[in-house]
Amino acid sequence: MRMSNTRIELISAETPAHFQTAANILRTASQWMIEHNVSNWNPDQFDPAKMQQQTLAKVYLALQAGAVVGTTQTQRTDPLVWPEILTNDTIFVHKLAVLPKMAGQRIAYKILDEVCAIGRQSGLKWLRLDCRADRPKLREYYKGYGLQFVDIFEIVERNLVYARFELKLAA
Repeated sequence: MRMSNTRIELISAETPAHFQTAANILRTASQWMIEHNVSNWNPDQFDPAKMQQQTLAKVYLALQAGAVVGTTQTQRTDPLVWPEILTNDTIFVHKLAVLPKMAGQRIAYKILDEVCAIGRQSGLKWLRLDCRADRPKLREYYKGYGLQFVDIFEIVERNLVYARFELKLAA
């Protein structure tokens, strides 16, 4: 199914079925990464009930031509990976995933376009995101979108190293 020129619509996850769908997308993407020797998420970490109960992140489903093709989460703070950002001028992107069958259609770019629009409509100045530092293809993908590499950030106590990126939304 090829729908590459169709716009993405982000809908806020509100029902148990929405959260189940988001968890299923994340598990599917995680399993694909495991099968392709790409380190990132553990498929078992995505519990739809926990996703629904959390208050820090807003979960979205990405629809294209009425079909669910991906998911993402946004936050207004990220004290773990961006502890120095104390202003309330950023939309942080997490758990951006696209169904593997939709690969190659730049769905993630379209999701980022919609997140940028949400950020601008909310009067925010920055979109910020991170990824594992050991993911060179993903890092290049984000740069290809126009995100600027900021730095490498290490969380020593968790043995995690992230590449951090940002994009200015407003002047």
